[in-house]
Amino acid sequence: MPLNIDVATTYVMEFIQALFIILGETYRVIATNSSVANNTADDIYYIFGLVKWLTHVGRDMLEITMANQTLMNYSVEMWQKLGTNATYALGDWSGNHGIAYIAKRGYVCAQPGQYCESYGFSETYHALQMHKWMFRALAEIGKRLSTIYP
Repeated sequence: MPLNIDVATTYVMEFIQALFIILGETYRVIATNSSVANNTADDIYYIFGLVKWLTHVGRDMLEITMANQTLMNYSVEMWQKLGTNATYALGDWSGNHGIAYIAKRGYVCAQPGQYCESYGFSETYHALQMHKWMFRALAEIGKRLSTIYP
């Protein structure tokens, strides 16, 4: 049985809508609960410490690679293959492959008169709600970061 692209697109749209709902509720809890916001601010301190350590590791690995001609040649080939594969996974500018194709089909499918028309409004609503709570949560966390970073 062949796959109907519009039905598959609705599944993707439902998944993305569920992600918006989950993230929106998570941000809402952070924004409305001061103890969770305090803990999140503490966690951000440690996450940025980990990110700093990882950037130092990456810098050291890059310096080792640049100092060795064989590793440089291998690295260039590896990045060329990665770029080619990323085009098929993420998509191209015209939306013929990967995630770009799914996004293009979702846009077409959600237009009036199309199969997914009913999904466009609810997905937009939940996306806006998620962003509203995300900015409120970031504001609450930002208030508490001054106590961690004096």
